[in-house]
This record gives sequence, structure tokens and C-alpha cells, in this order.
Amino acid sequence: MKIHPMPPLALALLLLCLPISMASAATITTKSYKITIIENCEEDVACQDVTFTAKNLENGQRIRLKGQAVTSICSDGVTPCHHQGYKFIDGNATYFVSDDDWFEISRNGKIVLHEDFISDDRD
Repeated sequence: MKIHPMPPLALALLLLCLPISMASAATITTKSYKITIIENCEEDVACQDVTFTAKNLENGQRIRLKGQAVTSICSDGVTPCHHQGYKFIDGNATYFVSDDDWFEISRNGKIVLHEDFISDDRD
């Protein structure tokens, strides 16, 4: 039995048709931070596996955390409806990246930083 190699164009078309799990990423800059958000879920408004990396532009310190999307619930009381942003917790500190173009850090429930986005590069 003779096997014929698949032509490159046919292979490329086949690969385009296969389901590929791709992470969604965003890079956001505020006055004090450069933030990268990576959703490690396939098109899920309520992704529970989100990676947050932030670099403090003033002192160069970096932090990397796992967190989740924050969504409001539809009127049925179950279905996630509206994506509000992302929340990441590190001890008594909470980092929140809002879909309304602001970033906030709170410690023990008190806001210690609130900054608007300067730039937002979402995939």
C-alpha cells in the first residue's frame, strides 16, 4: 500500500478546522503598573482559571497570581450574564481589574490604589 503525503494546503485547512484551545490575553497599563491577564479557558464568560502578572513601574517588583473572572448573574439566578472584570487574592490583598477601565488594590477591605487604564491591548 502506497501512502501519499498530504499536500501542505490540505494540511493547513485541516488544522484550521480542528478545535484549538487558545488562551485569551490582555496587556493593560496604568500609571503605576503593567498588567497581563491571561484567561486559561475557552470562551467562558465566567472563567475560573485566570493568570494575573503585574509589574510595578516604580520599583520593578512583579507579582503573579491565579484568579477568576467576576460576572453578574442573569435573572434566572444561575447563568453568568455580564463580565465585570477579574479578581485575584494574595493574603489580605485583593487585586481587581475592571472591564470599566480601572485597576484597584485593596488590603483588608480598604482601597489602597485605584488607577484608570492608560492603555489596554486586548486580544
